[in-house]
Amino acid sequence: MFNLLMFNVDWSAGRVTVPLGRIFEYTDAHISAQFRDGSNNLLLDRLTSLPGLFCEEGTTNETAYVGQINRARITGNDFLLLEIRFDTEVPPLENSFIYTYHSQLDMLHDFEFSRNHWAVKDVDLYRFLAGAENALRSRPRDEEAQNEALIQKLERKVGRMAIEIRGTLYKCVMSNKIFRTSDFLRLAQ
Repeated sequence: MFNLLMFNVDWSAGRVTVPLGRIFEYTDAHISAQFRDGSNNLLLDRLTSLPGLFCEEGTTNETAYVGQINRARITGNDFLLLEIRFDTEVPPLENSFIYTYHSQLDMLHDFEFSRNHWAVKDVDLYRFLAGAENALRSRPRDEEAQNEALIQKLERKVGRMAIEIRGTLYKCVMSNKIFRTSDFLRLAQ
């Protein structure tokens, strides 16, 4: 299991405040019950023992971190003060990566990426990350080959354009013609 915290806060500060009313949203009832006592009080020690995925809302280039909640305490009636640390062995992720694999992370609702909340997911976060890392290692070779082919194509096109421009300039100089900016623009097309 892992804690999924989706809040628009500065996670890198290491200390954040989140609304208590958003805890266990998008969490199955049988899971949330494991983190409450008989009086329905939060079992913060049990919750903070889980690894965490700390995200901002969004599905593109927002930064997400893997780490741990070091300390959690209720402040007033409505908020939790969290002290967190990031796992230095796991580089920051982008939400686009998380969104790509959202079903494997038990994030079954798209709206989950656009609502501040704290969910507990019944997924082994580190096992998921290890599997996703292996999948990503095999994919970049194909993307790398495509990118390399595109770069070579652009280099050939730029090279041809440079030769055409040099040739035109040489002809103009040899014939004493004036070369206009529009001539350059025409050649660049």
